[in-house]
Amino acid sequence: MNYNMARVPGAGSAFFLHVTNGTPTAGCVAVQRATMVAILRWLDPARHPYISIKVGAAWRPPAPSVPVGRVESTKSTAPRKITVVGWAFDPATPGSAKVDVTVSGPAGSDTSRVTTGLARPDIARTYSWAGGRSGYQAVVGAKGLGVNVVCVAIVSVRATVRLGCRNVLVRNSFGRLDSVSVAGSVVTAVGWALNPNMPSSRVPIRIRDLGVISQVVGDFRAAASRTDVAKLYPGYDANHGFRIAITAKSRGTHLVCALALPQYGGWDGPTIGCKSVVVP
Repeated sequence: MNYNMARVPGAGSAFFLHVTNGTPTAGCVAVQRATMVAILRWLDPARHPYISIKVGAAWRPPAPSVPVGRVESTKSTAPRKITVVGWAFDPATPGSAKVDVTVSGPAGSDTSRVTTGLARPDIARTYSWAGGRSGYQAVVGAKGLGVNVVCVAIVSVRATVRLGCRNVLVRNSFGRLDSVSVAGSVVTAVGWALNPNMPSSRVPIRIRDLGVISQVVGDFRAAASRTDVAKLYPGYDANHGFRIAITAKSRGTHLVCALALPQYGGWDGPTIGCKSVVVP
């Protein structure tokens, strides 16, 4: 800050800029944490910034001359869908920034465009020039199972500003058919299933019973306690097990398979196991 450059003893070293702790300073400039973050992002060392201390209105970061924003989350939130959330500001169109979301995966690439307009009072408190509706949310199609690369950019008449890319793993529900037992004509299937797209959801389970007379039975929710599964997958709670009893329609050998559906009523979920049993 070019203070006491002559190193005069007793004159101090500098007036510091720091986050406030709610108490008066001894001459330093203390600001709220959000304001400090805004200042650090705005500062450009090449322009030789300095502090001018005076009594007056609270400092506000100046509006940028190019589009700015942020990608805050990219998640696989539903079967074959990716949800992208963030905020954006375009000085050319202050109330409505255009945001392009490009998804590239095993099945190709596609770009979708959304416009800001969601309420983001938190952004407005830090960046007054952004206004109160700088948020965006895009629900876009995944490009196949596996790793999808999601890239976000603000498209403006002034410039196209890339906000970054993130990898999103898109996968079906998964689990395991642990056992199938028989008591008389009752066949009981035990196992567990998880949905990485919606970790708190209870995966629908469908049982396919292939015998002399076959049947498909469902849907059942995997909601029973399985603390062993929770230990293996700490991102999930303990209630993702299932114990399903069905009545066989014929005697003899039966191949019993369990399917973990991506959503209730769907038919394209993966088979998580099959076991052969004999119904007396």
